[in-house]
Amino acid sequence: MAQLVVLPMMGAGLFSGSALVAAGSLMGHLVYGAVLGAVYDHAASAHVGAAAHGHAQSAIVCASKSCPALRPEAYRAAVLERQLDDAARGFVRDTTRNRLDAAAKTLWLSSNFDWFDEDFERASGSVPAFVARYTDEPTTRAIRDGGVRVEFLDYDWSLNRR
Repeated sequence: MAQLVVLPMMGAGLFSGSALVAAGSLMGHLVYGAVLGAVYDHAASAHVGAAAHGHAQSAIVCASKSCPALRPEAYRAAVLERQLDDAARGFVRDTTRNRLDAAAKTLWLSSNFDWFDEDFERASGSVPAFVARYTDEPTTRAIRDGGVRVEFLDYDWSLNRR
């Protein structure tokens, strides 16, 4: 369904690029479903359940360059919360996907934060609050001091060959 409805709204889709990109995106959605299923099956507390969506959005790998980086290990239920925290931290701190322009007081974020804002808001109250939980200290301080404008980077749908 996402291939036919959501991706065209974002400027891409099943028929706008290569079949390999579409297949990679489909795999990302399948991984997302598996991660969410594992989180909710594993989540015995409201704490883990509330953070699940934001964490999972940081762990989804859809094969495009703007997606979060592929983890070098499988997600495992016994350590899933730690792995999702690590994925969120890695994604938020990746300056090719998210960065602060301190001089312009602008936080440039991945389009994922725009498209899935409700998931990040559910996890932390707002997109900037989610970012502040996982970013470096200067960026966290700038977000918490206020006055930082949020802008979203163009999404790079090209195939991540790494």
